[in-house]
Amino acid sequence: MKMRFGPNPSAGRLLVLGALIACLAVGISACGGSGSSSSSETGSSSTSEEASAGGGSPEEGATTASSGGSAEEGIKIAEERVATALGPPEFKSPGPAFDMGKAMKGKTIWFIATSMELPYVDEVAKAFGEAVEYAGGKLQIYDGKGETAVQAAGIEKAVASGADLIWLQAVDPKIMQAQMAEAKAAGIPVIDSNSYEPGSKPLYGSWIHTGYSTEEQGTLGIDYAIAQNHGEFHALWVTAPFFTFFEQRQKAMEAELEELCPEKCSMTVQKVEFTELAQTPLKVQSEITKDPSINVIIPSFELQVPYILQAIKAAGKEGIEVQNTGGLPEEIKSLAEGTAEFVSTDPDYAPWDGWAATDLAGRALAGEAPQNPFESFPPIRLFTKESPPKTSGNRMETDFIGEYKKLWEGL
Repeated sequence: MKMRFGPNPSAGRLLVLGALIACLAVGISACGGSGSSSSSETGSSSTSEEASAGGGSPEEGATTASSGGSAEEGIKIAEERVATALGPPEFKSPGPAFDMGKAMKGKTIWFIATSMELPYVDEVAKAFGEAVEYAGGKLQIYDGKGETAVQAAGIEKAVASGADLIWLQAVDPKIMQAQMAEAKAAGIPVIDSNSYEPGSKPLYGSWIHTGYSTEEQGTLGIDYAIAQNHGEFHALWVTAPFFTFFEQRQKAMEAELEELCPEKCSMTVQKVEFTELAQTPLKVQSEITKDPSINVIIPSFELQVPYILQAIKAAGKEGIEVQNTGGLPEEIKSLAEGTAEFVSTDPDYAPWDGWAATDLAGRALAGEAPQNPFESFPPIRLFTKESPPKTSGNRMETDFIGEYKKLWEGL
């Protein structure tokens, strides 16, 4: 698959809510209508293995009835969850202290990226490399270039080179089953990140599924929309169906709507393939023109944002709020300086991700499974104009590096 990138991702005026990852486009229909919450979705059937890990998605046009408590109760719960997400996140240990020096010294980890063109992936690779070097190992970065054939070749090269561990960054092991089998036969552990919800049953030979919680990001996005719009909004969720974890996020968002917004919320899903980003403006413009009640758009990942803004401008719908999933450096800077009109649920803090990945890789090499795989990657924090990120330094304001160093013995 070949990725095609269009306009400058930092261009335009952003109204962003992050609801990972990264964030499907949820279109919420008839907010003031029939009094029921429904979701129109797109997807394909899942295998029994995927079902056990929470994968798969319903057929297009399917609706889900909503049930739950009173509207005011749902709004109160959403407001409480948003308030908690505004503060610095707590560091949660992924396991006990272990001999990182013995596990990592002289080892080579292959980092197979879905595409190094993605700014977040590039930043994670840099932080990962720095942490691995600190621990005495080496990180070999391989650019998958957004093409499954290139990514598969990367795993084969890693196996042939005698890699000690392979890290798949948003490369779905389901598509790489032949290469996963080669790695297993060679005794090389494989960790996949941001393909499935962390802590779900490992599939296709993965040692563990990890990454930020796409489900938590999705529910926080819905919570923010409920709180900001007092339980009455219509959202468009733009999803990239190539990624299984976006399907999982969608399910979590639907569940949150059913629990907290049973009367005046619904959502519609707009599918735009990851490899066809340039089609985003036309598809989004069509949806918001067809349904003028849409007042919130949630993208799956930050590179969709400039295309969505382009669609909003073309349709003359500048009042629509766009949510983001962390954002590019320029976007975070504008939020910190108070010049942006958006909020961001931020799971994509690359330095923390890189150190978390190193910790997990070290545990795999040491033969120690993490005690808490769900917490093996950074938590999510919400930023707004009223509660902006720092303009420099660690915007999470949690000393994660110091905490990891406490866990790494033998260095």
